[in-house]
Amino acid sequence: MVIRLDGPDGSTQPPSPRTTTTVLPGAVRAAAPRLGTTVDSDAVGERELARGEQLDVREMAASAATAN
Repeated sequence: MVIRLDGPDGSTQPPSPRTTTTVLPGAVRAAAPRLGTTVDSDAVGERELARGEQLDVREMAASAATAN
């Protein structure tokens, strides 16, 4: 999963000044154990999807090729 820090109107605006690369990793680690969803499939029935035990939180810098 990739979490982008876009502004309120999308990628053309900077994120809120309170949303920093210092604060975000802690927020992701705190929220990750609660992430999950239930899906219903005609083929296999109802299943709960959740993330695994591993969590890799690190900053990625956008390049000119991916910024558009």
